[in-house]
Amino acid sequence: MVLLVLSMALAQDTSPADGCIDTYADANGACVESGATIGANTTIGENAVVRRGAWIGPNVEFGPASTAEIGPRLGSRASLAGEFDPLRTNAVGEATVIGRSAIIGFDADIGAVVTLGHAFQAGARLTALDGASVGYAAQLGDNVTLGADSVVGNLVGLGNWTTLSAGAVVARGVTVADATQATPNTIGGIIGPETEIAAGVTTGSSVRIRKNSTIGAGAQILGTARIGRGATVHAGAIVTSGSIIRAGASVCADQTLDGTLGRDATLPAEGCDPLITTDVLNIDSFQVPASVTDSLGGS
Repeated sequence: MVLLVLSMALAQDTSPADGCIDTYADANGACVESGATIGANTTIGENAVVRRGAWIGPNVEFGPASTAEIGPRLGSRASLAGEFDPLRTNAVGEATVIGRSAIIGFDADIGAVVTLGHAFQAGARLTALDGASVGYAAQLGDNVTLGADSVVGNLVGLGNWTTLSAGAVVARGVTVADATQATPNTIGGIIGPETEIAAGVTTGSSVRIRKNSTIGAGAQILGTARIGRGATVHAGAIVTSGSIIRAGASVCADQTLDGTLGRDATLPAEGCDPLITTDVLNIDSFQVPASVTDSLGGS
């Protein structure tokens, strides 16, 4: 059952004096506290709580058993599908949709026409610019930025201090390791399914990386470079704009490729040392960021 809020005019907390505006508190167990702002034609789900000082725009669907804390602003036509722990974002833009059972850490800024999928999880200070889209059960660390119109597929893991460029596409099952503020991940272009990317990696906005590739720590893949299926770029390597790595080929640590590397070849030809994979995030071990569980009072 949902509660349709037509207006906040003359709303009062009369009896019982429980802090909820009685006009909205009784029909479905929801509580809209005095001092909250609710736009016209907004629906408040069963047993949801809108705290004093929260602002929810018109034509919003605020899910059942969710809580809007002081400060969040939900734009018009936003839709929160339900069962949220306390929502503590700075802003949710117009026509944005946040899926059921999502968890979002402190101080998020979420733009307009953003889609965050069912069971999506993000740490503190998420920034999702207009038009960004995140799939089912994606897991994002702290200080992640999703550029305008970027796409994150189902079951993707993006570690701390990762920025997706505008229009970037990260396909299903990609994992990007935790980075640091000093050496962040900057990911652009199209990243194919099940690719593993270590910390401190840069990929240009027109790069194409095919599925099951591995990119080592600190590697740079620039401009319009193309990486074939199952290829490996080792730590510290540079692939210049326009270069091509064919399927199964490897660029060894600290090497620079400026040209085409054939199928299953290596640069240099004598071969590479084994790839150190400890910096590559394994999705099986990717956990909800501590900042999320802390903000919710434990795991």
